[in-house]
Amino acid sequence: MPSSESELESGYGTDDASSDEEQQDPPQPIEPEIVYDVNDPPMEVGSIYPNMSVFKLAIAQHSIKHEYEYNIEKSDPGRYRTHCSSKSKGCQWRIHASTMEDKVAVKVNHTNFYKCESFLFILHVYDANDIAGFVSQVKKNPYGHTCGSTRSGKVKQATQFWVCEKVKDWLVEDASIGPKELQRRIKDEHKVVVSYKRVYYGKELALKQLFGDWDKSFNNLYRFKAVVEEACPGRFVIIDHYTIEEKIRFRRLFFALKPCADGFLR
Repeated sequence: MPSSESELESGYGTDDASSDEEQQDPPQPIEPEIVYDVNDPPMEVGSIYPNMSVFKLAIAQHSIKHEYEYNIEKSDPGRYRTHCSSKSKGCQWRIHASTMEDKVAVKVNHTNFYKCESFLFILHVYDANDIAGFVSQVKKNPYGHTCGSTRSGKVKQATQFWVCEKVKDWLVEDASIGPKELQRRIKDEHKVVVSYKRVYYGKELALKQLFGDWDKSFNNLYRFKAVVEEACPGRFVIIDHYTIEEKIRFRRLFFALKPCADGFLR
């Protein structure tokens, strides 16, 4: 029995030798690093992606890289199922992906169903060693597409979200690149022609993800002004703007702290 109430509250004075071990945090499961070629992402059974959004971009890139198109059968936060657009011509390629135990990471469950002489080869996936539910083993994966290239004039998988991911590196180097130049670079690198409108919206989305929302950034200038004015009396903070169609547009910003201004005058 504990000798005092303080010992009871602190946990000391117990005869249970295993209490310290029980109070320790349980070992965390090992999660393997998810690494793949973003320009040619794998779609084999057992392929793993961080989340459903990343997987959708990956399968779009995969289809553009290998020149085929697919139709979506099922799409929700936890599942994504598609089949080759040449299904009516006999191609039995299919893919089914779903979120894993953490409800975030995505694993390819089934792919490449292929009908051959009245037998249907179905791929089975088994968890191996159960390392955080990530490790998977491919049972069978014998066939791929039988239709060849199904690319038409318009590449529907090259969405504005796909464009967004492909132009980010270019915009980091030079955010002033126009849609026409991005359109040309996409054609040179990925061998697809994407409409100007789609490239434009993809660029805008990429700029927002890289540098933040322009309206929110402009509003933050006035918060910055208020903080500087409160922290440093005698300072200068001037936000120059103009108005277009009753909307305020930023032109330039000038600010000088009082010690800097005093030093300049002296």
